Amino acid sequence: MKEKARKLWEELLSKNPTNDDLWYVIVSVASLRKEAGKQLLRQKPTNRDLLYVIVNVDSLREEAQKILREREEATPPSPTSPPPVHKRTIDDIIREMRAL
Repeated sequence: MKEKARKLWEELLSKNPTNDDLWYVIVSVASLRKEAGKQLLRQKPTNRDLLYVIVNVDSLREEAQKILREREEATPPSPTSPPPVHKRTIDDIIREMRAL
């Protein structure tokens, strides 16, 4: 990862991005797709998040499938709502990342 992208990624992480923010990075910034997917898996992903990683981040597909399978075996899935999104400051960072 380029130095500028690394700094922006670290800045984004310092803002405590929500799972939805990380989804946005996965879709918008190809060079950070894997990093954002890893972070998403680390921060209490919902079943929806896991499915999103399975479909969009090839290198993390097996790990996300394993987590989802273990979760489904342990308890039946339940609907959850995503946490609030801190769009204003995170969008600025992501916009700059996309411009790289």
